Parts: sequence; C-alpha cells; structure tokens
Amino acid sequence: MERKACLPSGGALGLDHFVLVIGGLMQGFFTPTEAGSVGTMGVLVLSVLKKDIGLQGFIKSLGESLRTACMVLVLVTCSAIFGHFLTVTKITLLASDWVASLPLNRYIIIVLIILIYQVGGSFIEDFAFLMIATPIFYRP
Repeated sequence: MERKACLPSGGALGLDHFVLVIGGLMQGFFTPTEAGSVGTMGVLVLSVLKKDIGLQGFIKSLGESLRTACMVLVLVTCSAIFGHFLTVTKITLLASDWVASLPLNRYIIIVLIILIYQVGGSFIEDFAFLMIATPIFYRP
C-alpha cells in the first residue's frame, strides 16, 4: 500500500485498472477480446473522470480508430486476393515443388521458412504477412 500511495495523482487508478484487466484475463473472467474491451472502456472512463478528454478529443480518437481499423481490413482483403492470385496462377505449387526438390535436409528447410517469416513479419503487419506467405509454403 505504501508504494501505491507514492504514485502520481491518478496513478493508483491506473494500477487498479491494470490489475482488473490482467487479473480478469488470467483468472478466466474475460477472454482476450473481452479484456481489451474492458481495458478500453476503463481508460475511457478514467480519462473522462480526470477530464483529460473532451467531446472533440473523443470524436477525433473515434475517427483515428476507424481509420486504423479500415487499414487493417484493407490489408486482410488484399492479402486474401493475393492468396487467390497465387493459387490460380499455381505459383504456390511451383514454389513448394522447388523447395521440396532442394538437396537440403528437411529441418534446414523448416529453419529457412521460419527465418523468412521472421524477416517478413518485421516489415509487414504479422497477420497480413501470415496470410500472404501461407499459400506459398503450405501445399494442400
């Protein structure tokens, strides 16, 4: 309790909020999606109580959130279209046949695929890169 009293003003509320979200998630009260919703609502309530955000700031943050969500949806849609393109043009079959014909141990090939995912995931959003690269490496 002494450490909690040393926090800056409103810091104790932030710590309580953290404990609520992470504790609820770890105890099984929330799924990860629900924990994100509880966290978002908690931060909104805290910012309104502390008068850190007004109506204009709230509307601006909603607009920015909508813009970000639309960007992610465009990425997912384009990667799905790209996956269909790769399937129709049979590039995935050619690439998987080429990888299978390499004179390398299968474990080395797996390590190479992991490295490609590591490098690609560093430059492109993880889910989008996964959707782009999976049709190349996964042969049905």
